[in-house]
Amino acid sequence: MSQLSHVYLWPPVVTEDTIKAYLDTNGERFEEKFKHLCYEKFIRFVRVAENEEGMYFYGVVWAEMRKSVTYRCDILINKQSTIAEAQCECGAGQGPSAHCKHVATVLYSLSSIRRSGEIHFEQTCTQKLQKFHKAKVYRGSPDKTAQLKPTHPYTFDPRPQKFRNNCSYAAHFGSTVLNYRGDASPTAISAS
Repeated sequence: MSQLSHVYLWPPVVTEDTIKAYLDTNGERFEEKFKHLCYEKFIRFVRVAENEEGMYFYGVVWAEMRKSVTYRCDILINKQSTIAEAQCECGAGQGPSAHCKHVATVLYSLSSIRRSGEIHFEQTCTQKLQKFHKAKVYRGSPDKTAQLKPTHPYTFDPRPQKFRNNCSYAAHFGSTVLNYRGDASPTAISAS
């Protein structure tokens, strides 16, 4: 087994000039959109592997127009810190020299990590602060509620209107309970 030689520090020296040179070879130009996609955290994650040829980067980027779609990007940066190959799943990213916005966004994030040390990847669910067990702020005033006067004197009576205030209802209710054929013995009910 051969040992891997560590010629450069991770990440390799990828600058905006390197990205511009790579895009120029494919007839594309560097746009501010790549920075925007990077800073808005369209990149889900980037993985890295190293061998004798250089460093392989595997990144997953959200689609700009449809948030449920992701594109996988594969990038090879050789030991001279030049972008040797790239490909993406999107329509413009085919072949060994992909020049789509997803590849450029991953490359710009690598340059941002090298330049400022900031990582602009999507946050996972465990990185976000839990908010669903926090009490909501009470904005009401108990003094104002205590001063309210009832607008309608309402007494709850679940019976239909035709059975309310019926003079024979007490006798009917008492007869129904006393004549019930259950396991328990009848109890005295006052018919008042």
